[in-house]
Amino acid sequence: MKKQVGYSFIVFGIIKAAFLFYERLTGHSVPIVEDASYILLLLIGGLIIYSDLHKTIASFTNWLYQKVELGIFDALNYALANIMISFSKSFRKTHTGSLNYNIITIQVGGIALLIAFLLLGGYI
Repeated sequence: MKKQVGYSFIVFGIIKAAFLFYERLTGHSVPIVEDASYILLLLIGGLIIYSDLHKTIASFTNWLYQKVELGIFDALNYALANIMISFSKSFRKTHTGSLNYNIITIQVGGIALLIAFLLLGGYI
């Protein structure tokens, strides 16, 4: 809070200097602002409201991260990863690593494709 009040005085000084510069340059005072303490109160109030709004937004985004990001998206991501892991485990069991089995499987697959083409009326 002390830091906010300090910033308010700095901003108040800059605004007051701008008004004085405008008066000196044009010879007319600014009719909108009549009381400098009113500006200071507005600035301090605005900074306090900004601080409260900042805390509210931070707590909301923290809740949103916990519920949506971790609760939904991460859960879906882990579920998909677990499905792929179980699929790869079962798929890995079909591969023996023996070259003879692989060559026989290729030949059986080629014969199955040949039979499928002939039965479906396709030409080789």
